[in-house]
Amino acid sequence: MDEELLKFKYELMRNGMNYEPDDVAYLFQSAKYCAKVNGIPMGGAAAVALAGAGSVTIPVVGAVPGYVAGFLAGALGGTVVCTVSRLSIKRDLDKLIQDKD
Repeated sequence: MDEELLKFKYELMRNGMNYEPDDVAYLFQSAKYCAKVNGIPMGGAAAVALAGAGSVTIPVVGAVPGYVAGFLAGALGGTVVCTVSRLSIKRDLDKLIQDKD
């Protein structure tokens, strides 16, 4: 695992979200797609800004709630700012992983 992916995994774990390595890699790639397509700077400000968005489209993945995209951007930057309950985010991340197959 490269350093950036390890930091992302740590950020998920720090927020009580433990996933299998393949699922972490999938969420990591989704976060990177989201950041690239939506021009999201890597930081907590992006997470807060996206939290108010209705939905954000991630190529290959599809539309996800703005707060999920914000959480992923924050996790990618190592600066998650929780504006929504972690349980809600975990449910949506679980669904994102389930829908990948």
